[in-house]
Amino acid sequence: MKKAILSLAILVSLSLVFPVSCGNNAQPPSGELPNWKVGDTWTTTPGPANESTFTYVTTVTDEQVYSGINCYVTTTQSSNDNMIQTSAVDKTTLEPISIRYTLSTNESIYMIRNMSYNYSVKPYPLSVGKTWTVTVNRTMTSYHTDSPPYRDTYSYIYKVEKIESITVSAGTFQCFKIVQYDEENSIIASEWITDVTKGNPVEMINEDNIEILELFSYSLSK
Repeated sequence: MKKAILSLAILVSLSLVFPVSCGNNAQPPSGELPNWKVGDTWTTTPGPANESTFTYVTTVTDEQVYSGINCYVTTTQSSNDNMIQTSAVDKTTLEPISIRYTLSTNESIYMIRNMSYNYSVKPYPLSVGKTWTVTVNRTMTSYHTDSPPYRDTYSYIYKVEKIESITVSAGTFQCFKIVQYDEENSIIASEWITDVTKGNPVEMINEDNIEILELFSYSLSK
């Protein structure tokens, strides 16, 4: 799934982080743009936690201006491989505009993906019924082959369908269900978003239910 944004756990001072691994969050989502802090961490599993054999852990590690855009910096690493992803995430949309893949074994760059987005309207604030289109221009540069950079452009339509209660390993949440459509108006993915987890999806499912990402736990700064 092209959209997924995932990153690496970095140890931070416990005095700066308020851990919330599970719970029942009955309040409806506000829809306001979340404000990430260095040290915010999300752990996800590819599929239900009781069926998954590994995890992804995402941590906000810094803030920076990238290509003139104010960004959060996140890192990611799966528990079953040696690939680290470092992302620059646009603060206004929470979409990655650059992802660098690095091998942890020797710190060599494996691949870099750069993305630019054209929105009909920015996603935030979210509200039921809100719809927007986005065209993504992507360039992928591989450092493990001699292939030239690969470029493509694709468009999506997003619709905030409803507010729905969803239960995962991290707890029960009232979420906006956001459905993603392709240019032919076919559903390609759905995700459940709440500001309780600072906009990190509680669950993501692609059109064939083949790829499921579930929030296992999270630890957010106050």
